Amino acid sequence: MTHKELVDIAVSVHVGVLLGALAAWYKYGDRSEVLSKSLQGTEATLSRLRIIISDELMTGIKGTLSTMPANPELILGPDGKNPVYSERVTNFLESERFREAVRDFVDRRADCVSDYRALTRARTNWCFWARVLSWSILLLIVVQLLSLCVHGFVDKILGKTLPDWTVHGTLR
Repeated sequence: MTHKELVDIAVSVHVGVLLGALAAWYKYGDRSEVLSKSLQGTEATLSRLRIIISDELMTGIKGTLSTMPANPELILGPDGKNPVYSERVTNFLESERFREAVRDFVDRRADCVSDYRALTRARTNWCFWARVLSWSILLLIVVQLLSLCVHGFVDKILGKTLPDWTVHGTLR
C-alpha cells in the first residue's frame, strides 16, 4: 500500500467519523433544551416532595411549638406583687420536644425523605454524565478536525509527505 492510498483511507475514515460525531453532537451535544425538557418531570416531582416534607414537618413542629410558653413566667415574692425571679424561656430548638417532633417526622416520612434524596442524586448523576457525553463528543469532533487538517491539508493539498506513523497513529 502506498502512502497516498494510506492517506486517502485515513481521510475517508476521518470524514466518516467526523460526520457521525457531528450527528451525535446535533442529537446529544447541546443539552440545554433537551436537559430542561428531561428535568421538568424531575423538578415537578422534587417540588411535590419538598411540599410534602415541609408541610408535614411544619404540622409536627407546630403542634409542639404551641405547647411552649411564649413569655417567661414571673415568680412573685411573699407579698404577691414584686417578682423575685423571672424564669427564662428555653430555646425551642434545643428542647427535647422539638427533637421528638423531628424524630417522629423522620419515622413517619422516612420513605419520602429517602425518595427525595434518591431523586436528587439521580438528577445530579444524570447531569454529570450528560456533560461528560457532550464534552466527549466535542473532543471527538476536534480530534477528527485536527486529523483531517493534518492529512487532508498538509499531506494532500500542500504535498508535504508526513511519516506513515502519523497516519497510523490517528487511525488508532
